[in-house]
Amino acid sequence: MKAAVTVTLLLAFACVATTARELQGKAKCEPKCRYVTKQKCKDVPREECTQTPVTNCNDVPKEKCTTVPEQKCTPVTTKVCSLVPKKECVDVEKIECKMVPKETCVDAPTEVCEDVPEKKCKPVVENKCHDVFTKVCKNGKCWTETEKVCKDVSHEKCDFVNVPKCKTEYVPSCTTEEVEECGPVFEEKCEETDEAEKPYGKLKKFSKLLGDKKSKLSKFGGEKSKKCEQIAVFEKKCTTTDVEECNDVTKDVCVTEDVTKCDTVLEQVCTTDNVKDCKTVYDKVCEDVQERECDKCY
Repeated sequence: MKAAVTVTLLLAFACVATTARELQGKAKCEPKCRYVTKQKCKDVPREECTQTPVTNCNDVPKEKCTTVPEQKCTPVTTKVCSLVPKKECVDVEKIECKMVPKETCVDAPTEVCEDVPEKKCKPVVENKCHDVFTKVCKNGKCWTETEKVCKDVSHEKCDFVNVPKCKTEYVPSCTTEEVEECGPVFEEKCEETDEAEKPYGKLKKFSKLLGDKKSKLSKFGGEKSKKCEQIAVFEKKCTTTDVEECNDVTKDVCVTEDVTKCDTVLEQVCTTDNVKDCKTVYDKVCEDVQERECDKCY
């Protein structure tokens, strides 16, 4: 601090001494002056700006939705049916088959032919000639010349020929072959009854009902009689058929559906702005100026 004050005082004394010397010189001489051209330069400030892109990012909450498959199940009751074999038996008449001769007749077509006279004609060409008489005279003499003239004459020549004429006649043709005949089976069932007192006519009628089979009947009197009848023979016939049986079955039926699910997520949103960046720069500007210079007097 003290050193700075000392320097300042020394500069002040030097300046006073210089001013005193200049005043003394002015009193002694007249200075010579002239104009000289000098270039003077100075720094001119100006503002220089540039556009700088600046990106600013912020986290913005945004709802984001996605479609995802989701399975949904529902209990469904259905009827499940299946075929179950079931045996059923019924009493049916017993059928018996046997081979019996059987004559079969059909009308067989037969071709019958006979000769029938028929007139047939055909064209015939014959060469027929005849004499032509011509009177010729020469040198006062005349005579007759004969000339034979022929020509073809066409005519029909007919004859009777035997032509076969045929026709179809149907003649019965019979064949005998063994065929199978089936019918119910009967058996004779007899039981003793007290019917001796009844009229003989009824016994005779009962005997006719039995057909060709003989029934043993007791003689008309006070003895017991035997009553017989033909009854059909039955047998069991069983068949197995498929019967539909159904049960209720509950099971889950699932379907896949697309479901939209949404969540809030932070999404970075960035914006870019141009920021103006300015600074002061100095341009050096120079110009020629006229200055007056005077010689110093010493």
